[in-house]
Amino acid sequence: MKYFKHTLPNGMGILLQRVSSPVAHVGVFIRSGTANEPVRLQGLAHFTEHALFKGTHRRNSFEILSSIESVGGEMNAYTSKEETCYYASFLKEYLGQAFEVFSDILFDSVFPEEEIAKEKQVVLDELESYQDNPAEQIFDDFESLLFGKHPLGRQILGRRKDILAITSKDLLEYVSQNYQPQRMLISCVGNFEPEEVVRQAGVYFGHINGSAETIPLSVPPAEKPFLQSKKKANHQAHVVTGTMVGSPLNQAYYPLNLLNHYIGGPMMMSRLNLAVREKYGLTYIIESNLSFYSNSGVFNIYFGTDVAHVDKVLSIIREEIQRIRENKLSSTELDVLKRQYTGLAAIGWEINQNRMLGAGKKTILGGYAETFDEMKECIFNLTAEQLQDAAIQWLNPDQFSTLIFTP
Repeated sequence: MKYFKHTLPNGMGILLQRVSSPVAHVGVFIRSGTANEPVRLQGLAHFTEHALFKGTHRRNSFEILSSIESVGGEMNAYTSKEETCYYASFLKEYLGQAFEVFSDILFDSVFPEEEIAKEKQVVLDELESYQDNPAEQIFDDFESLLFGKHPLGRQILGRRKDILAITSKDLLEYVSQNYQPQRMLISCVGNFEPEEVVRQAGVYFGHINGSAETIPLSVPPAEKPFLQSKKKANHQAHVVTGTMVGSPLNQAYYPLNLLNHYIGGPMMMSRLNLAVREKYGLTYIIESNLSFYSNSGVFNIYFGTDVAHVDKVLSIIREEIQRIRENKLSSTELDVLKRQYTGLAAIGWEINQNRMLGAGKKTILGGYAETFDEMKECIFNLTAEQLQDAAIQWLNPDQFSTLIFTP
């Protein structure tokens, strides 16, 4: 079933896919994230996400959480580099209650100083916990090096000194400038009539006015490939190697997704798992990842191994990527790959919350939220030549950058 789309008079978007379920999933997306915060306060977007749960003119922090949890629902949020999302899952009869709570925290938060002071310690603990996990931190450090001074190079959790410097005034200014209806989208997956969602959204969000249009990010400049090593208190080496790829709006979007699955996707029969783990036993985990922003993307490969094996694994990766660039997949390989990719996607599609979040993210960043059948058709229409062309254009091992965390 296709998504129903609507725009309120104030510019706020609505995206709905109707499903037969007693549980609804709703997210309010804001086209503002780490890339939109002031350079002097890195981490402000993420801290705002935390602070919005700390009190409004009508509710304290406990009352905000209990407003959804008291009816058996769940409420959460996340911040990324280009968007922030506040979302909830609940029985569908509480749609109006969920909308009211979202409207209250998004547009009427007061950011009490005593709560902000406590939350700084929470966020600093989150930052330190993240820094204690090299298998996670290395991805952020890699993108900071890859994007350099471009806004996409900022890390979501921010810097300790900036977090400590954040004030209630900073939070109010950030929300006032960025949480504008023209930059917001309500994404819903649930058993609702479209007219009911539009009506309720109008009641709770229609009165909000704003004039801040989205200012597109500049295209990140192509950085020279780097090879950097950092000492960490690890037992093994952690490595990320990869490169920038094109916008999610270009014709290589689906070929790159299929290539990513083939090279290092979640299946045990991925090329890198077979070549590095099964053949040589050099690593427990090796995976490739593909992430897109509004006008760029990143393809990377992660592995952990004994420091003595790093060069060997990097050499195998190079050989495998080059083989894909030089040789087209056979018709049998391509057919199996398509079935794998769409089969796993179908399993993920069964999780309605994931569907709501994925469609909302694509739409808020200017993309198209396709249905499963539309995605499947695009995948099965791909040719071996298209995959090879995408590999030649975007996956050049000579242009790969590498970051190594060594013991």
